[in-house]
Amino acid sequence: MLHERWGWTGGGYVAGLGLTLALGCASGGDGGTTTFFGPMADDSAGANTGTPVTTGASIGPDDAGTGDGDGDGDSTSVGGTDPTGAAEDTTAGPPPIQGECGNSIVEEGEECDGTALSGATCADFGFASGALACSAECTVITDACFTCGDGQIGLVEVCDGAALDGQTCATQGFGSGTLTCAADCQSLNTTGCVPLPTCGDGLVNGGEQCDGASLGGNTCQSQGFDMGVISCTASCLLDVSQCQDDLTGCGEQGDFCLFDKMDLQSTCCPAGVGGNVLGICDIIFCV
Repeated sequence: MLHERWGWTGGGYVAGLGLTLALGCASGGDGGTTTFFGPMADDSAGANTGTPVTTGASIGPDDAGTGDGDGDGDSTSVGGTDPTGAAEDTTAGPPPIQGECGNSIVEEGEECDGTALSGATCADFGFASGALACSAECTVITDACFTCGDGQIGLVEVCDGAALDGQTCATQGFGSGTLTCAADCQSLNTTGCVPLPTCGDGLVNGGEQCDGASLGGNTCQSQGFDMGVISCTASCLLDVSQCQDDLTGCGEQGDFCLFDKMDLQSTCCPAGVGGNVLGICDIIFCV
C-alpha cells in the first residue's frame, strides 16, 4: 500500500515528490521512541532497503507517565503545545504604538495635538460657531464652541436671546429701560436703556460706573488689561476701547492660562496673536 500510494515504481520514488516521511511506531525500551521511515532507498540492485530513521525526542508518554511528552518527567510540554495537546497561540504581536502627545502631529490614540486638529471644527460636534482647542492630553476641547440663538450662554457668548446672565439696564449703569442681547450674542444692547438722571453731574452715584472725569477708581488694569487709558461715556459707562494688553509673554493657542470669569482673555494673547482664534482663556487653555 505504501508503494502504491507514493508512486513506487520498483526502482525508486517518482521524481518530484521530495522527502516524504511516514510515521510509524516501534515498541522500544524507552517506552515511546518515535521511528520515522525515510524514502525507500534504491540500492545498486534496485531493491528496497527501507532503512528506518529514529529521532532522539519522544512525542509519546514520557518515562514518568505524566503525559506531557517531553521525556523530562514533569508535566511541562515543549514544542508549542500544552499538556492537553492544544497548540499555543504564537500570533500575538506587540502592543499598538501610541502617539507622542505634544509633537503637533495627530497620531494613533490622539484626537488632536497642539494646533493640529485633523481638520475638525465645532460643526463636527454639533455647534454653529466657535473654535476647538486641544488639551495637554491631546483630546479635543469644545468649550469655546457655541450656537447663538439656542438660548444657552456659551463660554464665549455674553448673552443668548432672552438669556442675559442676570444683566439689566441697571447693572449696566442706566436708570431704567429694557436690555437686550445683540444678534451675534457677543454683546448687550443698551439702546433701550435710559440714563440715570444724575449722569453728567460729575459724581458717580446711583448705578453709574463713572461720570465725566470721575472714574470711580477704575483703570485699565482693574478691568483686566495691562496698559492704556480708560474713560467714561456720555451714558456714564466705562470706555475701555483704549486699553491694551501687553503681548510680551501672553499665552498662545494651547498654552495654559489662568481663567478669570470677569476677563475671558485673562493671560491669553488676543485674537489673531499667537494662533489664538478667539483670544480667550477656555477654562485652562488659550484659544
